[in-house]
Amino acid sequence: MIYVLFNPLANNSHGQEDAKKWADTFAKDAKFQSVIGLDAKKFLAHLKENDELILCGGDGTLNRFVNETYGHNFKCKVSYAKCGSGNDFYRDVAQYEKDGRVDLKPFIRRLPLITVNGIKRRFINGIGYGIDGDTCLAGDEIRKKDPNAKINYSGIAVKLLLTKFKTKNATVVVDGKQTSHHKVWLASAMF
Repeated sequence: MIYVLFNPLANNSHGQEDAKKWADTFAKDAKFQSVIGLDAKKFLAHLKENDELILCGGDGTLNRFVNETYGHNFKCKVSYAKCGSGNDFYRDVAQYEKDGRVDLKPFIRRLPLITVNGIKRRFINGIGYGIDGDTCLAGDEIRKKDPNAKINYSGIAVKLLLTKFKTKNATVVVDGKQTSHHKVWLASAMF
């Protein structure tokens, strides 16, 4: 059985529609399940070796998925189909695309870990801290108020720089070596 997990909020709230369009081309007999409110571990427990799980969404959907399932031993095929607005991860791995999807298994092993304010998260393609993170947070707040709002991240960043952004302190550990940085404007980590 093919299971399509989709994020209805992906691609400016067109995620479900995009996943259905994608499936009409590549996986007509798929069963659909929203990731919103999904207990991923419980869902994964019933999958069999001959099943395929296809995650449809963007970078946010992908990062949420890897954090909820990290360490799970997937017996079935696990794929990713781009259905987001940015799709940065997909652009990085597009050369591996086959039949509209990318095998996720090689990319979800041994993911980097970041801790911010005591919260630990894995990331699969990149993560931003400082003005980048604050800009994304402000964009999320706008989207909460108006799900159809067009988000201008450059405009948000400039507004933050001119108004309330304050530099951060950061401790960075890479390959066991720790360094401390003060008045950090931006820190970006890519995998």
